[in-house]
Amino acid sequence: KVIGKDKWSDLAVIKIEASKNHFLKPLPIGDSKQLILGEPIIVVGNPLSIDFQNTVGEGIISGLNRNVPVDIDKDNQYDMLMHAFQVDAPINPGDSGGAIIDQNGNLIGIASLKISMPNVENMAFGIPINDAIKVADTLEEKGKIDYPNTSIKLENIEELTSATRQKFNISNDIQQGVMVKEISKDSPTQHSGLKVGDVIIAVDGKSVQNTLEYRQKIFQHTDEKKAFKLKVSREG
Repeated sequence: KVIGKDKWSDLAVIKIEASKNHFLKPLPIGDSKQLILGEPIIVVGNPLSIDFQNTVGEGIISGLNRNVPVDIDKDNQYDMLMHAFQVDAPINPGDSGGAIIDQNGNLIGIASLKISMPNVENMAFGIPINDAIKVADTLEEKGKIDYPNTSIKLENIEELTSATRQKFNISNDIQQGVMVKEISKDSPTQHSGLKVGDVIIAVDGKSVQNTLEYRQKIFQHTDEKKAFKLKVSREG
């Protein structure tokens, strides 16, 4: 039974009712903050189909704190940045959701995706278990995750035409951030003082380069009662 799912984190929580003849033993949980570059890992999954279930692959942790662009709705446009760690172990279609385990048998991550390009080899990514547990706890409690919706349309500064820069008097010195293109009527943002043509350059004091970084930062605010602060450049 599916208890909850979240497309943005690529995670879901299911409930399994085992019979008396089946004993389910959970994996010990590791700490993904303690991961070390080069440490050995194994990945368990079902590549391609159920015919190859419980396939085990091995590798090492080859990168930490990666922000991987992901196309959620498969429209050839990146929708968000996924916080992940990088591995060189094989992660194939069907492996997503499988366990990434350290050499001590601890669950340290959830297999998620790989980069498939002719000139790229052995670049796969896992969701850190600390991140996954936070999502799972919320899904168990609420069945879903309520992300902030600022109800605005944005455009990357680097994609602005000269005419748009001139129209809103945006200085050529501003080379990163996101410009507000549209604000939905009667949305909370409409009453925040934000205007069309404003350039958001930081969220909660952390710089924003583009729309993907903007979404990543505001999605960290899942507490509806907590506001976040935007640093904005207007006509300058």
